[in-house]
Amino acid sequence: MKKTNLNQSNNIKDDLFFWIKEFIATKAYTVKVKEVLQKKRLRVGELDKEVIHQQILNSSNMDELREHVRVARTKGLYNLPDYLNPLFKLYMYVLKDKNISDIKNLNTNYINSYIEIGLSENTAKTQTLHYDQMRSLFKFIESNILDDFKFNIGFLRSGKRATNPIDKTKSPKQTFLEPDELVTFLKKVQTLKFNHPNIKQTIVMLKFLSYGGLRKEELVNLTLKSVYTEKRDGKKYLKIDVIGKGSKERVAYINYALIKEDFEAFLEIRQSSTVKCDALFITRDGEKYSHRTVEDIVFRALKGCGFGKRGLTPHSLRRSYATYLYAKGVRIEEISKLLGHNKVEMSEIYIFLTEQKKYEVVDLLENI
Repeated sequence: MKKTNLNQSNNIKDDLFFWIKEFIATKAYTVKVKEVLQKKRLRVGELDKEVIHQQILNSSNMDELREHVRVARTKGLYNLPDYLNPLFKLYMYVLKDKNISDIKNLNTNYINSYIEIGLSENTAKTQTLHYDQMRSLFKFIESNILDDFKFNIGFLRSGKRATNPIDKTKSPKQTFLEPDELVTFLKKVQTLKFNHPNIKQTIVMLKFLSYGGLRKEELVNLTLKSVYTEKRDGKKYLKIDVIGKGSKERVAYINYALIKEDFEAFLEIRQSSTVKCDALFITRDGEKYSHRTVEDIVFRALKGCGFGKRGLTPHSLRRSYATYLYAKGVRIEEISKLLGHNKVEMSEIYIFLTEQKKYEVVDLLENI
């Protein structure tokens, strides 16, 4: 959309609706089509994102907008309501508030109060999903207005980060290894014996999860062509081409000194294998790993290192990686970039992380 004025009508009801409508219209282009709805789409009409986009923009009220989004869902844009529903709830809350008349007053304090009052019956997970969508909306508005104005949701006027309003006590316990525990795990795992003909494979898998912050899905989808080395400023790095959530590509980095001996021993055996499987990591039967098998491998390794009663998972190693870097003083924004997050799930601000900065960050793991 072309940049326009923040206040379209000087009426908060109309202004907020206008921006929600514009935001959802852009999502009609970017939301991934759910393939399992292919046959159903053919029954209700072919999916045309441009038509849906225009229908959303032409909505004259919230009821029409919700109906267009509902229909779009039946045609394959299955997740489109996930973007609208949190904003609809905010919209209805604002409409009932007689003390607010300008969209500019939807600041951090107002949003935090809304979460504490309007979403008080929801779980912390639901509150977080709503908070993420609200922040995305206001960032979208900031990017598309002519006005020199920032909502800065999540920050106070002083520039300091505001207290998180979400009641974390309602969330399931976040499982991860503390920095000292991660160091202990990575040392002890070297002494474990694994039942696989490629004796170093399991250790390399665990190090990819711990040093690279990979998801289990990303790990099992790696191929022999996904990994390669590169030198930068006198240091050698293992670069891993990763296909993340939503088919989003990124590169994970591991300081080669941390993995050299195990990786080279593993790779020598793997490359000499006659198994016709492109996957980097293969089972004893020469097949690609399932997600469940990776979970079992990680659990057994954690148990063998004394961490078996914590409910830890492969994703716990990803969290541990992030926690270790954060403890070393790495900015959350940089950690988020390394993890491939595209929302504010790990960071309060999303900024560009240069290639050089990525190398500097992963070097912090040298002392493990």
